[in-house]
This record gives sequence, C-alpha cells and structure tokens, in this order.
Amino acid sequence: PLMDFLAGNMTLGTVVFIYTVYGNLSWPLFSFVHGIRDYHRSMADFNALFGYGKIQQEIKDKIGAQKVSIKEGKIEFQNVGFKYGKRTIFKNLNLKIPKGKKIAFVGHSGCGKTTFVKLLYRLYDVNTGRILIDGNDIRNFKQESFRGEMSI
Repeated sequence: PLMDFLAGNMTLGTVVFIYTVYGNLSWPLFSFVHGIRDYHRSMADFNALFGYGKIQQEIKDKIGAQKVSIKEGKIEFQNVGFKYGKRTIFKNLNLKIPKGKKIAFVGHSGCGKTTFVKLLYRLYDVNTGRILIDGNDIRNFKQESFRGEMSI
C-alpha cells in the first residue's frame, strides 16, 4: 500500500484504512495461531502425564498386600538407600515428616528430589531400608489403593 500511495495510485485515507484493518486483524490471528500451538503442546503434556497410569508396573504388590489405611499420615524414611545403576542417590537417608507438616525440597538438578517422590509413591522400591506411613511399610500396601490416597 505504501508504494501505491507514493506512486499516486492510492489515497492517504485508503492507506490508513488498510493499516488499521491489518492492525485490528493481525493480533487476533496471531493469538489464534499461538493458541492452537499451545493447545497441542498442552495435549502432549497431558498424554505424557496420563501415560504414567498405563505403564506396566515393574514393582509388584506383595502376596497378601493390604488396602491402605492412612490415619495420621506420618511419613518416615528409615536408613533408605537407593541407586540408579551404580550411581548412589540416597545412602542411609533418615527423615521423619510429622502428620500435617508441609515440607519443600530444594536442590540442584539430579540431587534426588524427584527420586524421593518416586520412592514415596513406590514407583521404585528402595534398595535398603524402608519407608513407613503411620508405622507401616509401604511395601505392604496394594499400590493402587496406596497411590489413590497420596497427594503432593
């Protein structure tokens, strides 16, 4: 439009009109395209998240495992040891979290924050020691009922 205006083929009013319409339409279109992109990213994240429930569990319930009965919610890690291959993540970890207490884990990447949660949810079993909830070893609970009672 600017070149047409300079060549005398278009009036100033027409140029202003075109740029105004462009400005009014470009932002909604831009937002729409980014919204579609964000939607697809979110759906990929949801698929990954809900895919965890479909993964065949490597950790099996003990024979005679009981449905969980959490009364207080006191958590205790007793001499917990865990390794990924040869890499030690926890060695003799002892921690008590009283009923109703809120805690935060802070640390650099790879220090064990996510592993701690995965052990607590029993996505992995400890190599040594035990994790107790209300004095009961989490390995004695049926995983499905146990995870249904947990929240972070």
